[in-house]
Amino acid sequence: MYNIVNIERQFACGGNEIARKLAAELGYRYHGHDILEEAVNELGISYSFVSAIESTDPESDIFNIHRTPLNDGGLEEKDYPIEIRLFNKVQELIKKYTAEGKCVFVGRAASFILKDTDGCLNAYIYADEDYRLQRAMSVEGIDSQKAAASLIKNDRRRSNFYNANTHRQWGDKKNYSIMLNSGILGTEECVRILSEIVRGSRQ
Repeated sequence: MYNIVNIERQFACGGNEIARKLAAELGYRYHGHDILEEAVNELGISYSFVSAIESTDPESDIFNIHRTPLNDGGLEEKDYPIEIRLFNKVQELIKKYTAEGKCVFVGRAASFILKDTDGCLNAYIYADEDYRLQRAMSVEGIDSQKAAASLIKNDRRRSNFYNANTHRQWGDKKNYSIMLNSGILGTEECVRILSEIVRGSRQ
């Protein structure tokens, strides 16, 4: 039975919309950007600082903890670099939310963090570039001249975060239960398919 749905997605393919609608359809709790918000709040870090880095610098070590060596294995966690503490807190929160009940997670490498948890459906949502460019402009409100660059930057950020923190490849079919092309299927059909899979697992 799938009590947890983890969704990784390309930028501007409708992944967040699919995750929110799926959570509403199933009566599951949705967790996305709120995970980062709560993590920085509990750590006492400026959310605006972290958010600004996430938006502008996909190569930043703050989202790629395995680039940051721990030279002293005897360090207490409070002395770890901020990127280590941030990812540890994200993991802690995702596991806490999972223990509290049924959830749909989007991003944050939740499928990897919950790799040893039973009842997880791991999905990857993608679409071709033309569909995502149009969606970036119409839904995300990105200027047409900046849309292509935004796709590259945000995909690279998500890929770097996932690859560095999991030692897996973002978008590799081996890491997912199902991969859906939202450009062909549409967001509503993606929601229907995932919902049917979850409901079918209850029988």
